[in-house]
Amino acid sequence: MNDKAYFIDPTVRFGSPPSQLQTHLITNLPEVIWAGANGECLEPETEDDEVIGAQVLINTDRECAEWCAFEMPEELKPFVRVAFSCEMNGTLHILPNPLENWAGWLLAKDKTIEGVIDKLKERAALLPAGFDCDITCFASLLEELKAAKEQDIEITDEKLPEPEVVL
Repeated sequence: MNDKAYFIDPTVRFGSPPSQLQTHLITNLPEVIWAGANGECLEPETEDDEVIGAQVLINTDRECAEWCAFEMPEELKPFVRVAFSCEMNGTLHILPNPLENWAGWLLAKDKTIEGVIDKLKERAALLPAGFDCDITCFASLLEELKAAKEQDIEITDEKLPEPEVVL
């Protein structure tokens, strides 16, 4: 064997998370992917540099070995990314998967943290029966952001909302 190294795997992946949110925030994503596949580096663009976003898990009440079928409310479709799924005749089918009872991701973007949280709450309320989305995890995240700010770690110029905003 010689001592020459060969570059064989750049490990370019679209991680999960956060790829679901990236599909929601990046307005020229198809062009970025096409350019990259053809050896060109194209900068991602967003509708506004001030926009922030978040994604949160959508869970089902089914067992992970069960199929699940439901009608997705039309007003919710742009804000949901479903895993292990297919759509047939307008019905979304989530296949059995090994990842417990999660079904996908609920997305939101806004110019403020509180705006993102409000949109997540509104959209979570639209989920069909048997599906839920617990956004209370953002309360501890807001506490962590506040602690970072107290240690002079600049996260945002925006005044951080109180954790109670997620309730």
